[in-house]
Amino acid sequence: MTDTTFYKLYSQPLTSKDTSLFGNYILEHDTTSVNVNMEASSFFTGHELTLKDQSYIKLNQQNSSLAFSILIADIIILLILFTSYRKQKMHLALFSNKFYQQIAGKSLLKHPVGWSLFFVYSLNTSLLIVLFVQKDFIDFSIANTYYLLPRILGAILLFYLLKIIVIFFTGALFNVSNFRRIYIDYLFLWFVSMAIFLSAYLWFELYYQVAWLHYLLLVIWLVFTALRIAKPILRIIPKSDFNSFHFFIYLCSVEILPLIVLGKLVMLAIL
Repeated sequence: MTDTTFYKLYSQPLTSKDTSLFGNYILEHDTTSVNVNMEASSFFTGHELTLKDQSYIKLNQQNSSLAFSILIADIIILLILFTSYRKQKMHLALFSNKFYQQIAGKSLLKHPVGWSLFFVYSLNTSLLIVLFVQKDFIDFSIANTYYLLPRILGAILLFYLLKIIVIFFTGALFNVSNFRRIYIDYLFLWFVSMAIFLSAYLWFELYYQVAWLHYLLLVIWLVFTALRIAKPILRIIPKSDFNSFHFFIYLCSVEILPLIVLGKLVMLAIL
């Protein structure tokens, strides 16, 4: 068989029962210029879902830039305060009575560090809630989320100001003005410790997706809160003539009542 005969044989259409190795191969068929719209038929591009709300990307970019600016401001404020009050070691007073005695000469309610870190704590907590909302950990039924951060910040500031007012009112009601100051001192020490912790934690929450971070946040919050409540109680009880029932009522007034009011405000804002 010559070359010409070979090409003629396999350039003819074959029957459906053809079982040859080469199959129905036709040389006249041009396979070099096939116009295929790859963008339309590509497996990787034909199935994509378009984002209905195009403002979502812009909003996330805006919130990420805002969060970065807040965290940088945290660092600047903390550096200024640590440089100005480095001898007092206020950040350790929640954990050690020795460091609390160093600052006990002046109420933290009148101390600039207390109020400065109270605002830092409130701002960091607001930012943390916004990040949780963005990640769908918390569902807020609010149509416009552009002003979610200042709304949450205002609610937190209002809540703790209400809490301080309740502590003052119950202090006057139970005639324990001296103990009232200790309780407020430890509340501000809690602001100091949580503000410093959240300033570091939020960097990981913003730029890393690690599940165990949320467990760390919960554990630290519970430990700091337990110290905030237990420390002033251990200092107040030996010096007071409260019976158990009266002290329980006082504790409910300064701890549980503000939480009930906060929960009611949140429910009114969401529903």
